[in-house]
Formats: sequence, C-alpha cells, structure tokens
Amino acid sequence: MIYAAGGVVYRRFCYTEYLWHICGMNQQETLMRQQAAARQMYTTCAMPAQEIATLLHIDTTTVQQWITEGHWQTVRQTMAASKERQLTALYRVTEQLTNKIADGDCTEKEVDKLLKYVGIIKQVDTDLSLYTVVQVAEQLLTWLNQRDRPAALKLSAVFDQYINQRKPS
Repeated sequence: MIYAAGGVVYRRFCYTEYLWHICGMNQQETLMRQQAAARQMYTTCAMPAQEIATLLHIDTTTVQQWITEGHWQTVRQTMAASKERQLTALYRVTEQLTNKIADGDCTEKEVDKLLKYVGIIKQVDTDLSLYTVVQVAEQLLTWLNQRDRPAALKLSAVFDQYINQRKPS
C-alpha cells in the first residue's frame, strides 16, 4: 500500500527507525517508543491504525486510544494543508461575512458562521503551534537519545507533560 508524504519508502523508514530505537530497552521504554513510532506512522506516514498495530505488535484499540487521547487526527489534518492556505481561506470567508454584517445585510445564521470561523482560526493556530512543539521535541529527543539515553527519557516525560497541558480541551 502506498501512503502520502513519501510512499512505501517513507513507511519503511518509519518502521526501521522504530526498530532501531527499541533495541536494548526495558518494557516501559519500549512502550514509550512504540507510542512515538505509532504517532510518527499515523501523522507523517498517514498509515491506518490497524496496520500500525500490526507492525508494532500491539492491540489496535491501544493505537486508537493513543490517536484519540493525543489528538493525532488533528495533527494529521493540519499537516495535509499548509497553515498559510488554511488561514488565507478562513480569513477570506470571515472578511466576506464581516463586510455583510457591516452593511447590515446579514442573517443570524451568518453571524453564527462568522463566530464559528473565528473559533476555527484560533484552533488552527493552536494546533499548528502544538504540532511545531511536537516536531521540535521529537528532533531534540532523537539527538539527545544518541548522546545520553537516560536524559532523553527524562526529557521525553517532561515534553509529554508540557504537550498534554497545551492540548485543546
């Protein structure tokens, strides 16, 4: 099966990276790496949860739980379209609705639409900034893991807490 953002070669890279990371780890470290690999496979490689579970030898419901709790679907969607394109389209629609309101030529539905679009703009900005934090964390932890594995594990827990705290409620 071919996936977006690199196809089979990229999928194989994700899995190879995962295998490299789990060598010589205890059970807790392995579970943390499985979750990180699953997130990478789901968001970047666009793999379905069932295939991820098969590759990582874990239960599909576990992967589904990680997807839900980690808001991975949101990350995947924001990766599919650029921030600029999304925001440009949203701002264009809000401008049109704002102009209608200013002219006094709008309905209650259009006012509700405007409020919803403003909320969506805020969500896109939040999701993308959170995605940036996740990307930086993954790069830093990969680099640190090669130099100081215990420090990388400690920092990984700190990043998880920080990211979970920033998640939209």
